Amino acid sequence: EALVEVARSFIKDFSMSAPDETKSKLMTHMGMVHKVTTDVCGEYFEKLRRPVYQTPKSYLSFIQSYRKMYTAKLEELENKESRVKLGLEKLKQGARDVERMKGVLAEEDKKLAVATEETNKMLQGLQVSSAEAQREGDKVQKDKAACEADAQRIGEEK
Repeated sequence: EALVEVARSFIKDFSMSAPDETKSKLMTHMGMVHKVTTDVCGEYFEKLRRPVYQTPKSYLSFIQSYRKMYTAKLEELENKESRVKLGLEKLKQGARDVERMKGVLAEEDKKLAVATEETNKMLQGLQVSSAEAQREGDKVQKDKAACEADAQRIGEEK
């Protein structure tokens, strides 16, 4: 009982993210641990004839060590939690950005389809013009050949 009361005096005002029932069980557990440790020290002395002392100062040191370790581990967990929350927020933001970009991509696909259609029409027009130019070139070539033949025949007649 006295050990539990000592633990209670050190732990009751200690800020813990646990319900009061858990705090109460912790205080009882601390007292039991000290009592069991003291009993084991007695057994150790009886078997090996080597004294090991578990003093009230050891108990207070145990409680202080628990408080320090709890504070450090709680801070570590809170840091991890904040990093996980930040990571989740980044993932959510990334998902929103992807959805927004899908909309932009759909619009750009529509523009690309229109531009492709216009390019195909222009290409067909160029092919038609090219065919006409080829026919015109062939006609000019025939006229040139005819003119050259005429010029050669006239040159021979002279």
